[in-house]
Amino acid sequence: MLTHIVIWKYREEVDQQTRRDHVDLLRRLKNLLPGIISFEVGLDKIRLPRSYDTGLVAVFADRSVLEAYTIHPEHVAVADFGKTIAQQVASVAFEGEGCNVIPMVDENARHRARSNQVCVIDAFPEIAK
Repeated sequence: MLTHIVIWKYREEVDQQTRRDHVDLLRRLKNLLPGIISFEVGLDKIRLPRSYDTGLVAVFADRSVLEAYTIHPEHVAVADFGKTIAQQVASVAFEGEGCNVIPMVDENARHRARSNQVCVIDAFPEIAK
């Protein structure tokens, strides 16, 4: 499996609606090809000085799926739009250990996750409320 992460820092003059439009366009790519295992896109919620504005995390079955995704006309169109509104774009793709990340909301979730080879994180305390 190949995990692909992309982050965008928008130019200051890019309005909130255009930013949301970009996220919506990115989300439409989720089911573009077989072999896209997971695909998440969202606007930054922390807003630290070092933060980027939007992030995408996708898991592909293998490199060939990522390569097909990269040249797919719908992806190319969204990527071109992103370039017109971004001050900076950064990405990384790496081979993972084949686990999906889920929030740990209770001990039962942790047990189910271990038995299904799922990585559990405790980064979403608001879900447990």
